Amino acid sequence: MQRGDGRGSWPPARTRMTERESEILAWVAAGKSDWAIGRILNISGKTVNFHVENAKRKLGVGTRVQAVIAAMRGDLIGH
Repeated sequence: MQRGDGRGSWPPARTRMTERESEILAWVAAGKSDWAIGRILNISGKTVNFHVENAKRKLGVGTRVQAVIAAMRGDLIGH
């Protein structure tokens, strides 16, 4: 991914994210904390963070915000 002109390289839609990773990134996009997502999905906050970190690695990004943007641009989560 590149900065600046907005024409960076985004992951292709075929990026293999699990259903849970996509679900959690959708909640991250909605502004929920790991704790809140964990309460919603009946899992621990640490498990939520585990899935977020896996999604970030698969998307090739460094932050949660970048993961959400990359997933949206790659049609991996809804807009």
